[in-house]
Amino acid sequence: MSPTMKALTVVFGGMAVMVVTTVGGAVIALILTPVTGQYGGIVDVVYGGAIGAVVGVPIWVWLGYMVLRNKN
Repeated sequence: MSPTMKALTVVFGGMAVMVVTTVGGAVIALILTPVTGQYGGIVDVVYGGAIGAVVGVPIWVWLGYMVLRNKN
């Protein structure tokens, strides 16, 4: 695989990972949080999305490592 294709795989694959983990974290928080309070649970949804983004970063790094490493 060419270096350009490897880089594109890491970038676009990582972006897909970040979308899935961020939206997944927000949806999980939305499902688990009762819709009460001043803001209707939106703060918890934002926290869930932030946690999902934090989880996605190591996955993106691992994806980059697996794609860019030298295979013998």
